[in-house]
Parts: sequence; C-alpha cells; structure tokens
Amino acid sequence: MSTLRDSFTYLDANASEPIRPEALAAMTQAAQVAGNPSSVHRAGRGARAELETAREGLAALFGVQAENCVLTSGGTEANVL
Repeated sequence: MSTLRDSFTYLDANASEPIRPEALAAMTQAAQVAGNPSSVHRAGRGARAELETAREGLAALFGVQAENCVLTSGGTEANVL
C-alpha cells in the first residue's frame, strides 16, 4: 500500500542542509578574529575590516553598492528591518 510519504519530496532544507565546505572554511577563519567591529581598539578595527571585506564581497557578488548591503544577526532581525 502506497502512502503519501512514499511520494513525498522534501524541499525545506533550510535548517538541515549540509554546510558547503567553502562556507565552513570562511566561518572558521572569521571565528579566529576577536573583537567588536564597533570598537575603536586594534581588535575592533580588525573585526571591522573583516566585516567590511565580507560586505564588499557580497556587494560584488550581487552587483550592488557595498553600503546597500545590510548585514543582520539573523532572520528575525532581518524581518524586523
């Protein structure tokens, strides 16, 4: 006897999709940088530089101005924004 599950294709992989190796490498590298990007001390400036480099890369990828790339901490913050 066939069930609905037998013909089901799972398309909602947002929370369970395996991370791409490139993304894992970038996250691992970013985790090595300590500092609050809003701070003016050396560690903060280093974190800000990493953040701005990421913003510029995203802007180039999507063909937009870097100042128009707003980075948020997650989905809820993005939705509220």
